[in-house]
Amino acid sequence: RNVMGDPVQIRDWNLQGLPTDGVSINNGVLVVRGKRWPLMIDPQAQGNKWIKKKESKELTGKELKAIKMTNPKMLLILEGCIRTGSPLLMEDVEETLDPALESVLLKAIFEVNGRWNIKLGDQSVDYDRDFLFYMTTKMPNPQY
Repeated sequence: RNVMGDPVQIRDWNLQGLPTDGVSINNGVLVVRGKRWPLMIDPQAQGNKWIKKKESKELTGKELKAIKMTNPKMLLILEGCIRTGSPLLMEDVEETLDPALESVLLKAIFEVNGRWNIKLGDQSVDYDRDFLFYMTTKMPNPQY
């Protein structure tokens, strides 16, 4: 937190609902600066509320989509967010994930004719570099 955290940004996170304890702040730094998409173990839904406020349309200009893995239109919504650069929050993730998410989780983007793409299921999708993906689970000790 002292090395990678910006005090002004951390204060903003606290105003957006991130708890002020050291563990929460360190986790916030990891969420924002990590190279992989974050999976937050969040039994009390504090991280979930923080992400919803942090990525709200009023603050970012883009609408956060919040979905559950059980949503039958999950891949369609994910594709829309990837194309438009909208943030996506996948809530209540269980221990098994849809295999179609693998390339998204790996950030396996590639360039074709000057455009960024990503494989989603069996199709190639235009990839907006502003896309953000968050996952939360209420499970206290998931096994992946």
